[in-house]
Amino acid sequence: MNFLEPRERNQDYLSGCFENLLNGAGAIRPLLVEFAEVVKEQGRVGVNMRPMVLLDFLGTDEWLNIHRWARRKSV
Repeated sequence: MNFLEPRERNQDYLSGCFENLLNGAGAIRPLLVEFAEVVKEQGRVGVNMRPMVLLDFLGTDEWLNIHRWARRKSV
């Protein structure tokens, strides 16, 4: 079984979706491109994360669960 096959099948589709997103992004296009590059270069996460949580994780190398996040925000 080729475990990379699903990735290979989805690569063109996902690239097209990202290009469509960029085409309609207007002024935030550079931010989306930069974010995608950071994720591509530094991302090693295999769980679903909201974009801002992922960005914080990539920037600090620290993942905060909801309890640690709430404790940090309350200080």
